[in-house]
Amino acid sequence: MTHIPSDVLQQLKQMLLEKKAKLLAIQKEADEENPKNDVNRIDDNASSDTDAREEVQMLQSEAVNSQVIESLVSVEAALDRIEKGTYGITADGKAIPIKRLLVDPSATTLVQ
Repeated sequence: MTHIPSDVLQQLKQMLLEKKAKLLAIQKEADEENPKNDVNRIDDNASSDTDAREEVQMLQSEAVNSQVIESLVSVEAALDRIEKGTYGITADGKAIPIKRLLVDPSATTLVQ
């Protein structure tokens, strides 16, 4: 079982859920701004500067999406650990300080 009082654990869980909602909103926005997802976009012989602009937008969108997915995996894993009762414990069984978890609720390691 976890070393974290239930009221603090609920606070941390809420923080994780809020972070998840924000990440999903960022992901949705990035997808909407990605030119390849624009149904009104015509795949034609656009000027080279337009193609270059769209390529940059696609790369930016994909970079944001990659970072968001990585963060979502971390948040989901933390929520899963809360449900399993292993939250706030490192892989080698050490307790992660509550102060650290309040700064980064998805933390899995200690800070030296």
